[in-house]
Amino acid sequence: MRKTWLLGLLAGALVVIGLPAMAATTLGTSGELTYGIIDNGSVANDAWGNAYINFTATIDANNMVNFELGGWNVLPTYSTITGTAAEVAPKISNFYLKSDIGGDMAMMDTKTFDTVLYAGYGVFDLPDFNVTQYGPEGFAAMGVDTGWGDGMFGSEIGDAFPLIAINANVMGMVNIVAAASSTAFAATNQQALLGAYGTIGPVSFEGGWTLSGDSMGYIPLGVKFSSAMDPVSVSAMASYVLALDSAKYSNWSAGAAVTFAGSYTVDFAMLSYQPSYEPTVTALKGTGDVIVNITKTLGVIGSVYLNFDPNAAAAFDTVEVSAWTLFGPAKVRLGYLYGATGTDNLGTPNLNAPSNNGGKGGIFLTTDLAF
Repeated sequence: MRKTWLLGLLAGALVVIGLPAMAATTLGTSGELTYGIIDNGSVANDAWGNAYINFTATIDANNMVNFELGGWNVLPTYSTITGTAAEVAPKISNFYLKSDIGGDMAMMDTKTFDTVLYAGYGVFDLPDFNVTQYGPEGFAAMGVDTGWGDGMFGSEIGDAFPLIAINANVMGMVNIVAAASSTAFAATNQQALLGAYGTIGPVSFEGGWTLSGDSMGYIPLGVKFSSAMDPVSVSAMASYVLALDSAKYSNWSAGAAVTFAGSYTVDFAMLSYQPSYEPTVTALKGTGDVIVNITKTLGVIGSVYLNFDPNAAAAFDTVEVSAWTLFGPAKVRLGYLYGATGTDNLGTPNLNAPSNNGGKGGIFLTTDLAF
């Protein structure tokens, strides 16, 4: 009922705002399609790594409406793993109004204090501080979202919610945020955020309190340092998420990356976690990459997952290597994904592969078009 009420209220607000400004409204579109096939010689799987189209209606300089249809991994596919075809209609990923309240108030100096209101359907998280391509170390990017940390409102989608959020920027350095979903005060799946983030010099920071599906919630803390002195740039990050419920677990992460001449990157991060086969134990895992951009249209990347759980069957858990090239706006990638099997394996997480092929990995080919 709350979800229906909020969406109805939003639709009414959009009509009231949009009718007098219809003549001035401009419409922008963007999107991405990524489709691929992975095969290990015995089983194969195809999937859509990305599939979305985004519509942005700019009403005026301070007000806009965003609407996005997404079909990640739910568009028509056929897999020899299941032996069946699947067709699922695209879902609404974003539908929200963004209003710059400070910009609408002529007497307010937005360089000193600027408040932006979001209302609608989507996610609202703290920024994602990570240094690796897999990026799980940035888990302090928490907020209103039951998926992984996605960064700020609507930039990516985990599991979205009807929500209202306010982001107040102070002096262009610190943002104070508050957000609550329609389930914030429900008995389960509570989603709310109070926090702050910003950048001062080479240091970015974030912190707050979020329910994240727990009645007591968590305190996420993150920091990232970035510096560049030609031809070398470096970055380092650390995250800590404190669980306020003693029955839950607190976790940490830390990582660093070095890039030379903008073309050669080495990065690595360590993080604590609870293995799926022994959820009462805290273990360690690591992930890193070697990235070589040979030219602007050709590159190679190798990524690895290491499992430091002493009960794991293999420490060398997952490796994915691929090469990509551009054909105009289209990116074509050919690669190989390997995953360990046995106790406490990490599940063969795929990075650029279209899927993990039921955990079996294999040779993969993808094509990507962003527009």
